Amino acid sequence: MKKLRKMLGDVRSMECEQMMRLIETQSAMTLSRFAVFYVRENVLPLLESRTEAPTPCHAALDAVQQHWEGQLAVAQLRPVLKSAREYAAALIDPVSLAAARAIATAAAVILTPTNALGFLFYLCAARAYALHGTDRDDVFYDRFARDEFLRAQEALLAVSVPDEPNKARIQWTC
Repeated sequence: MKKLRKMLGDVRSMECEQMMRLIETQSAMTLSRFAVFYVRENVLPLLESRTEAPTPCHAALDAVQQHWEGQLAVAQLRPVLKSAREYAAALIDPVSLAAARAIATAAAVILTPTNALGFLFYLCAARAYALHGTDRDDVFYDRFARDEFLRAQEALLAVSVPDEPNKARIQWTC
């Protein structure tokens, strides 16, 4: 049996490039809100169906929302985000692992805006494995990831701030 990919998608794909260009036009706050709400809707239910709730991923999403509201300082947020990353790293089930990594990465967008792209690669794996299993070929998974990136792009476009004056500082390393 071949080794499963923990992330799906191609950073050189047209869909990924378009998402990167859109991310560059938005503030860290807009990107964070998009990422948190997107994983709450599209990934959290996958994790909840396979694990005991609440998890450190739930706590991370809640903590980010408290940070937005000024109720939690960055110094208090960092350990919660670290706990979610550590929780994700300990999981074995491919759907749970990818879902938890997507959530932990999305929660950290407020501190690392480039995570607004990164969480999508984990999200693609979580959704593909949950919806279609783990035995499909790479062509299938690549097509699935392209479709997911387009869906995410539409969602970010829907909440984007036109002519955002406080764009996040983005330095792509991929």
